[in-house]
Amino acid sequence: MFFDFKFFKSFSVLFLSFCLLALPALAQKRKEVSYCPALKTGIVVPYPPFSWTTQEALPISGFKTIPHGFYQEFLKKALAGVVMEGNPVNIVMFSSYEDAFNALTEGRIDLLPGVYYNADAAKFSKLVYPALYNNTFRALFKKGNVKPMSELKNLKGAVMKEEESYWYEMAPFVKNDIREIEVMDAKEAFLSLLSGDIDFILAGQVFGQSQIDRFALEEEVSFSKETFRNPNIFIAARKTGLCPAALKALERQLKNFQENPFLFDEMVSVQSKQYKELFKNDPPLTVKEK
Repeated sequence: MFFDFKFFKSFSVLFLSFCLLALPALAQKRKEVSYCPALKTGIVVPYPPFSWTTQEALPISGFKTIPHGFYQEFLKKALAGVVMEGNPVNIVMFSSYEDAFNALTEGRIDLLPGVYYNADAAKFSKLVYPALYNNTFRALFKKGNVKPMSELKNLKGAVMKEEESYWYEMAPFVKNDIREIEVMDAKEAFLSLLSGDIDFILAGQVFGQSQIDRFALEEEVSFSKETFRNPNIFIAARKTGLCPAALKALERQLKNFQENPFLFDEMVSVQSKQYKELFKNDPPLTVKEK
């Protein structure tokens, strides 16, 4: 049998060259999967059940603030297989959306969940698709006094302070629809609704329900059946420099939520129950407290 040594030598050189060229690509792929650092994630608190905090007493003195909520749990789940070790998200808490978004655009945090699509969000951050959820806004009325959306312009309403940033985004599109809107904290808003000082509260359905549960008002108030606005809510990432594997992991999990909506509902339900548990011993909210 004749052995072509020159052919074997040429083939060996070509095969070795191919392996050497492939190694950097394989190493890069491994790096993307295995070496993403823990991401600094901003959350605006409180916005239950998506984000809220509790206080834990320290052994000697003082308290430690503990973040909770859907945003944190979602990101842990999505990024668990991407960060090499430790907690995949480092939570940075903010008291306002404006401060949190500025931190994102300045590169002080890597991610910010809960972003409503607008020109600034599209220009100064990278919105991760598909959307995280659909924030259905409805009007809350006293039971038995529900009005159609077409009548809101003749009524006096409120937006809870926790959703003030969302209202400012929606307001330019609805400025002719509503005569007067006040911004109140949740307790003040519900007391004003029960007393008749205002006629309705505009609220995202998930957040609004969390406050109904907190104040034990299930028998006192109800949502309109009609939808006021239906904005998509995104996770925003800093414009450049985010670990590619982390971005892909978020996109995979978001797509999974989109294809299986019950997964979102289940995770939100768990967080809603945990939040409600904090107030199980509180008395129901009554107008007498005003």
